[in-house]
Amino acid sequence: MSEPPSRAAPAFGIELEAGPVWQSNNTVQIPNDDHGTRFSLEQLVGSGPWPAARLYFDWNIEGGDPRYPIVIFAVGGEGDDGGREKI
Repeated sequence: MSEPPSRAAPAFGIELEAGPVWQSNNTVQIPNDDHGTRFSLEQLVGSGPWPAARLYFDWNIEGGDPRYPIVIFAVGGEGDDGGREKI
C-alpha cells in the first residue's frame, strides 16, 4: 500500500474566533501610583455578556510561523463610578 501524497502547508491562513465575553472583577487604578484613583469597570459598564471577535493572520515561512492576532472588542456605557475611592 502506498503512502498518500503529503501536502505542503499553505503559505497564508486566516482564522476567526467569535463569542460572548464577561467580566466579574475588574478594578483599575489610574495613574498606577500612590495618588491614583481606583474604580471598578464592572460598576461602570456592567458584567456583560458582550460580543467579541479575534482574527488571526498566519504566515508560514521557513524558520518560524508568525501569527498576528487582531482582537476586536469595545465596550461602552455609563454607570455608577462607585464614589471613586481615592487612595
